[in-house]
Amino acid sequence: MFSLALVLASVSIGYLGQGAAPKAETVLVIERATGQRYVYTCNGRPLDPVRLVTGVELFLRKTDTGATPMFVLFGEGVPLDKVFEIGALFEGKVGLTNVRYFAFSRKTGVMLEVKASWDRWKVAFDGRLEKIPWLER
Repeated sequence: MFSLALVLASVSIGYLGQGAAPKAETVLVIERATGQRYVYTCNGRPLDPVRLVTGVELFLRKTDTGATPMFVLFGEGVPLDKVFEIGALFEGKVGLTNVRYFAFSRKTGVMLEVKASWDRWKVAFDGRLEKIPWLER
C-alpha cells in the first residue's frame, strides 16, 4: 500500500519532471483483485464497482464538472480494453474532458502515460499495421 501512495504522490505532483507538473483533483486507481474482479479506489477511498460513476462523482467539481482534471491509473493485470471501457464511461457518459490515463507496476515502480485513442489497429507479425474501420458514430 505504501508503494501505491508513492505512485499517487508522483502523479499528483507531476511525472518525471516533464515541464509544468500536471495536477489532478480526482485520481481513480484500478487494480485486478482475483479472477475477473477489480478493486477501484478514488482519491484513496474504496469504491463500489457497481456504483463506480456515483462514487467518482463525489470527487468531481460541483461547477464545471466536465473540466475536472482526472487521472486514471491502471495496475498490473488490468487489460488494455479496460482503458477504453473507463474512457467511454467517464468521457462519453459523464462528459469529462480532462482525463489522462496511466499504467503502473508495483513490482518495478514504473508508471507511464497511455494515450487512449479510439482508433483500432491490427498488427501483423511481419510488422505491418492496418487501421481497422471503426463503427460510424
